[in-house]
Amino acid sequence: MDTSGDIARAETELVDRFRQYYVGTDNEVLRELERRTLGAAYGGNGYTDIHQVERFADLLDVGEDDRVLELGSGAGWPGLYIARETRSTVVLSDIPWEGIAWGSRRGRAEGVQVDGVACSGTQIPFRDRSFEGVTHSDVMC
Repeated sequence: MDTSGDIARAETELVDRFRQYYVGTDNEVLRELERRTLGAAYGGNGYTDIHQVERFADLLDVGEDDRVLELGSGAGWPGLYIARETRSTVVLSDIPWEGIAWGSRRGRAEGVQVDGVACSGTQIPFRDRSFEGVTHSDVMC
C-alpha cells in the first residue's frame, strides 16, 4: 500500500497550520502566556524554557564572530535569544517562511545579526563547518 500521497498531504496541512500560526504570532495575549510559562516571549510554540535556553547558550560557547544555525526556528526561539545574549549571528531555518520573516524582523529590531533560510532540516543548504553551533527547540526534522 503506497502511503506517500497521504504523507505529502499531511505535511502540507501541517506546514499550512504553522503558516497560519505565525501570521498571528504578534499577539500580546500569546506573548504574555509565553512570558508566564517559558520566561520569555519570542513567538515560540514549544516547551523549551528560558533556563534550558541559557544552558544551550553555555554549551554552545559561541561569541561575536560565530554563527549559530537554528533548525526548525519558527519565529526564532531560542536562536534569537542565544544570538542576542552571546552577540553571535543566528540563521533561522524552517519550512514556513512566515515564522522566519517574523523572527528576522524582531531580531533586527533588537539589534541581533539574523539571516533566514526556508528549508527542511533534513536538507539544509549549507556546507560543512558553516556554523560554530546548531540549536533547535522541540523539533523533529
